[in-house]
Amino acid sequence: MVPAFTYMTGCLPDIYPNNLRQNAWPISTEGPPPEPFRPETGQISKDMGAIPAAVLKYRNRKRSLHPQDSFAALGPLAEKLTEGQDEENVYAPYEVLMTCPDSYLILAGVGLDSATPIHFAEAKSGRKMFIRWSLNESCKPVPCRVGGCSDGFPRLQEYVGDLCREIKVGESRWMIFPFPAFVNRVKDIIIKNPEITHCGDEHCPRCHDAILGGPYYS
Repeated sequence: MVPAFTYMTGCLPDIYPNNLRQNAWPISTEGPPPEPFRPETGQISKDMGAIPAAVLKYRNRKRSLHPQDSFAALGPLAEKLTEGQDEENVYAPYEVLMTCPDSYLILAGVGLDSATPIHFAEAKSGRKMFIRWSLNESCKPVPCRVGGCSDGFPRLQEYVGDLCREIKVGESRWMIFPFPAFVNRVKDIIIKNPEITHCGDEHCPRCHDAILGGPYYS
């Protein structure tokens, strides 16, 4: 299973809820116009990398339906992994992996700042994920939960290093973690030290609001 995120679907809502707090808003309106989500195609943001893009090319792959943070999967568990995700339950595929003792997180040539399961660990620690809007297949803006800033995640390295096995694939360094143990370790660290995920920019609204617990309606 790989992340197959489509940031180009992100848009502004028709009306932003004026009672929504700690949501790290406003969002910039600069850039190209948003695209509707096309789950049956190879639509994917370029910064997802070559491996997720390749998985999407397989005819028998399954893809979840979150309009911005979808996952793609291959193999006998592909449907089970992807069927439960929707706009609200953004990390439902990871809940399935938590029940699989032989599941692993592989960071292929990237660091912890690219480890989406850390956002899942944030949610497990009690934080609410941010609410953003994306164009769905019908080209309508829909609210959906997404992760926040990940620039501070490398600060967790010293706390999870004992779980890590490193290998080299060509010139690429891969880090491999047992998935359930990694998520539970990070969750516990965040509960004990919420500031550990902060990127270091004192003006970062996402880190500020995430550490406070994330969005809520007043």
